[in-house]
Amino acid sequence: MGNEAIKPKGQNWAQIPGQLRIISVGSREHIWGLDMMGSVFKWDNNRNCWEQKPGQAVDISCAHDGTCWAVNQAQEIYQWTSRGWEKKPGAAVKIAVGNQRTVYAVNAEGDIYRWVVHKWEKYPGKAIDIGCGADGSLWAVNAAGEIYTYESNRWEQVAGSLRSIEVAARDSVIGCNQMGQIYHWDGHTWTNIPGAALECGLGPDGELWAVNAEGNIYRRV
Repeated sequence: MGNEAIKPKGQNWAQIPGQLRIISVGSREHIWGLDMMGSVFKWDNNRNCWEQKPGQAVDISCAHDGTCWAVNQAQEIYQWTSRGWEKKPGAAVKIAVGNQRTVYAVNAEGDIYRWVVHKWEKYPGKAIDIGCGADGSLWAVNAAGEIYTYESNRWEQVAGSLRSIEVAARDSVIGCNQMGQIYHWDGHTWTNIPGAALECGLGPDGELWAVNAEGNIYRRV
């Protein structure tokens, strides 16, 4: 594919059973979410239903390789393993996973960190939401709604305004603004995707899911 942008699949939204507050899409096979109480769920494609996992969280992020991290109300950080949730050092309110080796977190003060060799390495800048792609690309949104991408060891502002952001790859980013409008970045411009959502998730395979203000779940088909 070269540098061709990953396009979201489908033309229409299909409602999925259940209710969620947070959605994260690593790929068609790796979709995780949190409901209104913070309970953790993973989508089972074979049975077309949600499978509840142990624990509770306030944010969760998964990647195409199956990597999944979460943070709970106490700001504790966990990674999902074959044995269940494994606690990591540090404190965070937001988490973003691009792959097994690419994990970022934002703490309550808005500071940005990357997980490097079993410890957190601080990055410049402040954010309220963050996203990283399977290719290691890093994007962030600050409290003013400004959008930034991290290139050549510095933040570069990108036109537009968002409240939440998720990254499939450097040239494929999905986000929602304060009005609930959904936008996709193709490496050059933002394109509006019909519908309204609080949170969206986009995988590197083009799999696109969203949850709206009522907690309803939708998949692009």
